[in-house]
Amino acid sequence: VNVDGMQELLVLLKRYAITPIFFSSDYVFSGKVTPYEETDIPSPQTIYGNQKLTIETFIQNHFDNFLIFRTSKLMSKTNHPKNILYPIIKNLKEGKISNCFEDQFLNPVFVEDIAEMAATIMSVAKDGDVVITMGAGSISAIPAKLVQLSAPASAQKQLWAAA
Repeated sequence: VNVDGMQELLVLLKRYAITPIFFSSDYVFSGKVTPYEETDIPSPQTIYGNQKLTIETFIQNHFDNFLIFRTSKLMSKTNHPKNILYPIIKNLKEGKISNCFEDQFLNPVFVEDIAEMAATIMSVAKDGDVVITMGAGSISAIPAKLVQLSAPASAQKQLWAAA
């Protein structure tokens, strides 16, 4: 479905001369070097990344005019279980410990901001552009910091002073 269904939809867009706007993912890259640039060579390491790259390539080969947005990790301002910060926040509220990565670097973007970013970018982007939409900076330290903040109040004061 991720590839075949999307290609069928793209064929219809082509038939009716509609410019595709495709939301892809930074999973088209290897994950070894971040942050990514629009000119970086894709090298997906997952099935999902390969599927996204297959569609990107299909679009680039069949359309003169298109926009591809490569988003990074999405998070939400809401308290939703699919939010990447939800388990950490939930554990903090319950006084539990969270295990977090220390060797992963994310440039997340709020899902609520995607539409606004897309509208802004579409107003200045040229047809055929590939655009990476990520947050303003890496937040790789935030999950670990949230876990540290589950420490007793006296330790929290020391952590904030050191930050």
